[in-house]
Amino acid sequence: MRADVFMAFADETIVFLDLQADRYCALSRAMSLRLADELRRRAPLSGEVVQSLRAARVLADGAGRPLALAKAPTPSREVYASRPQVFSIARAALCRGRASGLLCGSHISSIVSERRARRKNHERSEEAIVRMAAAFSASRPLGTARNACLRETLALLLFLGPRGAAVDWVFAVKGAPFAAHCWAQLGDQVLNDSADHARGYTPIMVV
Repeated sequence: MRADVFMAFADETIVFLDLQADRYCALSRAMSLRLADELRRRAPLSGEVVQSLRAARVLADGAGRPLALAKAPTPSREVYASRPQVFSIARAALCRGRASGLLCGSHISSIVSERRARRKNHERSEEAIVRMAAAFSASRPLGTARNACLRETLALLLFLGPRGAAVDWVFAVKGAPFAAHCWAQLGDQVLNDSADHARGYTPIMVV
């Protein structure tokens, strides 16, 4: 598989995230079940499966990564908004503006690559991270749609500063009907969504 392609098995459907092309694609249910079975048995991929993967443009021309499903701890906890503070609201607004600018001016693959590089060194202080996430949640503008998850999660990671490097940025999907979502997670604790809502999705990429 290409280095910039990620895979999930959601609702009996194999879904791919092509990061470089900034697109999702999926195999048919029948082909998804066949590929999932071959991966489970660690069997050589059949010619029909390989043909489907080539048609989806997810295979590397030469040596690539093994086909593998993304993994993340199952969400079981969440963060509740704290009492709004003027400083936190102002700082969160700046981070949301910066996140919007990055998403408009940079390709998602560049944002992900930079984040991976930042994660090599980080300070992990769970109590401080949860406290800051609660403050960020309190600053969330009323009426913010769930489909703003990409901007909101990137903004939260910026809000966390160096501590954000300890947090997982989880991209996830549903297979039928298709839906995509993302959130920030520390261990099994979701930082900017409900655990119940996040559990309805299957991780496809963890950054």
